[in-house]
Amino acid sequence: MGADMKSYWRNYIDGEFVDGGAGRLAVDNPATGEVAAEQALADAGDIDRAVRAAKHCGIMYRPGPVHTMRCCSVVSVTSPI
Repeated sequence: MGADMKSYWRNYIDGEFVDGGAGRLAVDNPATGEVAAEQALADAGDIDRAVRAAKHCGIMYRPGPVHTMRCCSVVSVTSPI
């Protein structure tokens, strides 16, 4: 694993990084087959929180200069294949 790569990626929901309620998913390096990192898996509760945050973000958003805009982010909601 490279020095710049994190070994565990948490979900970003409503302004904070959170562990997923459904455990973790191992992400393999396709070149080596070794586990490169793990990704938090979202459960239904995580998804509900993310949707509520996104709806709130839509209400709170007001066009303006970048430094005055306020919005929420959902970086990843992952599920196993």
